[in-house]
Amino acid sequence: MSSSFCRLVGALLLAGLSAGVEATVESGPGPTSSQLVLPAMERQFEQACESGDWAAAKAVDLQMARAQADLAGQPTGTLNRGIRISACRDLQPPVVDDWDRDVAVDTGIVTAFDVATDSAGRFWAAVAHPNGEVRILASDDDGRTWGARFLLQPGSAVTKLELVPAQGESGFVFLFFLEQSQAGDLWLMRIAGDTASGALPVCVGPDTIDDFSAVCDRDSHYYLYCLYANEHSTGRTGAFMRSVDYGLTWGSATDWWNGWDPRLSCTSGSTIHCAWRYAATGTQIHYTFNRHYGAAGYWSWQRVVSTGGDKCWDPVVAQADTYPEWRAPVWVFYTVGRRDTSQRDIIYSYSLNDGDGWSPGHSFSDPYIDEWAADLKFDAGQPGGFIGLCYNYGGGRSGDSATVYLRLGSAGDSTYWTHPLAVNAAPAGLGTDVTGPELVYSHSGSARAPAVVYCRASALGSDGLYITAPWLNRTAPDTIVAPALDCGPNPARAGAVISFNVTSAGRYTLNIYNAAGMKVDRLVPAAVQPGTRTCSWDSRGHPVGTYFVELVGQNGTRRARLTLIGKQRF
Repeated sequence: MSSSFCRLVGALLLAGLSAGVEATVESGPGPTSSQLVLPAMERQFEQACESGDWAAAKAVDLQMARAQADLAGQPTGTLNRGIRISACRDLQPPVVDDWDRDVAVDTGIVTAFDVATDSAGRFWAAVAHPNGEVRILASDDDGRTWGARFLLQPGSAVTKLELVPAQGESGFVFLFFLEQSQAGDLWLMRIAGDTASGALPVCVGPDTIDDFSAVCDRDSHYYLYCLYANEHSTGRTGAFMRSVDYGLTWGSATDWWNGWDPRLSCTSGSTIHCAWRYAATGTQIHYTFNRHYGAAGYWSWQRVVSTGGDKCWDPVVAQADTYPEWRAPVWVFYTVGRRDTSQRDIIYSYSLNDGDGWSPGHSFSDPYIDEWAADLKFDAGQPGGFIGLCYNYGGGRSGDSATVYLRLGSAGDSTYWTHPLAVNAAPAGLGTDVTGPELVYSHSGSARAPAVVYCRASALGSDGLYITAPWLNRTAPDTIVAPALDCGPNPARAGAVISFNVTSAGRYTLNIYNAAGMKVDRLVPAAVQPGTRTCSWDSRGHPVGTYFVELVGQNGTRRARLTLIGKQRF
């Protein structure tokens, strides 16, 4: 245990804020216990951050947030009386479209959607329809079949959705949704398997909200982060907030200025990345980061990561999932409208040092074909810093057809991206107009390419939600199932028990990789028969951090994430 963390525990014990003791607000004119302890806690937080002891920093930060909530008398989250959530059990049969490798997720006109993979490997999709209803669907077989799990009825149209999967102490899937009531009310619901909470308020009331972005970090006790924007004005256009209790309450908002099209991202560690369109001109993409779990007062100075004077919009930001995080590359992609050609192009900038310095203004190839609506996501289930990009190609004018392109990159070379792959190819004349593609990664199988989810366009708008992926080829057998893989305890201190379920007899190998993609250990169990088997890994001698366990055998490859914490005991 570090000396800074020991000093922290001592200070908290003296203040009456240690484990199991709640802070109380005293009556009378004198300062409260929370007011007395906050300055000392702030000094402890800064010392922990300066020393790089992020575990201690987050422990102090959590206590400060609770003390500040006590001072503010912040109430717990309340249910929205007008929002109804009901469970669905109308599991629909698999629908394979005539187009190559496309599977229907939901049908009908789509006004908003998002997709994600939870910590157990289940695919989730949230789809909003013009009648105001939101269907939450899930797939337990990597997108081959989908079933409706919940029906959300907010009472007014939903204009944006974001699914935020979490892990650690409470592995919820959070659904953030923006409804049109009161010029934009922002809510969330928490999904845990086959159960869901009521709607919890994030920001409701008189503030106008047009857009938002939400993420969570990947610590065991994670925080939620949200940045929302009012795109009808300049100046103070929104606020950044965070929740330290899994969305039940939200802390004091940090004012955000001239920020439209907000987008947040974070990987392992404490850094929150943020990109947005500069509202005052609409011709710049701005970026900032916070390496202290979004704490107020720790945002970096703002950087302009775009070039030129053309209008630009819809930035996306992501960092490679490699260690150490402060040396991992960060990319920002955005759409720019060319005044000379009236075309839309995808432009990107990158940083090789966690967002400190930038190389801006890179493009792909064709300036005379529309490229737009990019989505960028790192592969959290694979070591090595792989990252996926998808976007629309063509379809900029009425009657044009659009194709969804997929490219893959990695932390090894920030400017190298694979040749574009058209993932929604269709026979000529059938029409392939689509809008808003999104990426989703599978936790099973050996393929590192993500699935792409997109809407087809019709005269009435986005018509039907579809998923396409290499493993969805209709000619491939569906009976081969990758072995289930689990690690426990997770997080672990001195070792873990790795359990796996196999469906075919044979020899299986367990490989252990660190976050940089380097193999650090190899376990070779004896030939096994079908069923569940276990294998112990002694992690003593390995540094704390994120590791990946890879099982290779008769039924393919399966990977799982394992976190080592604390000092190793010899």
